[in-house]
Amino acid sequence: MTREFGAAHVEKVYEWLDERLGLNDLYKNLLDRPEPKGNWWNTLGSASCSYLSCRRDGIFLAVYYTPSPDHAYDSINYIMNGVAFGWLIRGIHHWVRP
Repeated sequence: MTREFGAAHVEKVYEWLDERLGLNDLYKNLLDRPEPKGNWWNTLGSASCSYLSCRRDGIFLAVYYTPSPDHAYDSINYIMNGVAFGWLIRGIHHWVRP
């Protein structure tokens, strides 16, 4: 005679472990995240931060960038390799733009 190990058995094992270890409380305290309560102030704050960051980085990059067809590639290459943390500023400017 074979016994099938179904959902009812799994539930009983889980309840037995929960009684002894408190798995539900552990889950609620460590892994369950509350729903975010977003509002317009949070949205506008993050949008303005992104806007200001992009403008600041753009001004920094404009100092080193030369927009002529002959020197544009060389100026980007200099920003990426010659300017301290230029690669980081250019990457942030690329990914954070609004």
